[in-house]
Amino acid sequence: MMHLFVSGEPHGVKSGSGKSAVHDWQGIVREKTAGEKRMAGPCKVRIDFVLPNRSYDNNNKKTLYGPDIDNLAAAVLDALEAHVLPELAGDGAIMELMVTKRKAREGEDSGALITVMDLGP
Repeated sequence: MMHLFVSGEPHGVKSGSGKSAVHDWQGIVREKTAGEKRMAGPCKVRIDFVLPNRSYDNNNKKTLYGPDIDNLAAAVLDALEAHVLPELAGDGAIMELMVTKRKAREGEDSGALITVMDLGP
């Protein structure tokens, strides 16, 4: 099982902030997970995003509730393929996925709490 918090500003694959921000975020996730054990087979993943307050814009309907959760998850799942998810199957080995997002509390770092559990053969 892998359970860790990756500090940084999460960005989604279709983020309005641009591709470089997404690639930077994915690089942070890859770097932080580099020493983790790769899953052997089917697994389940939970990602809890803690987003900076600037990710929520009350004046913009598109970002009123923050960035799209599916795009945030896709960026992390793509990054997990480098070191954590099964080498051949990648994110196709994920049998269960739970994703949440919320604003960071005062003084709290933004990032993502990522848990990956191997479901066995």
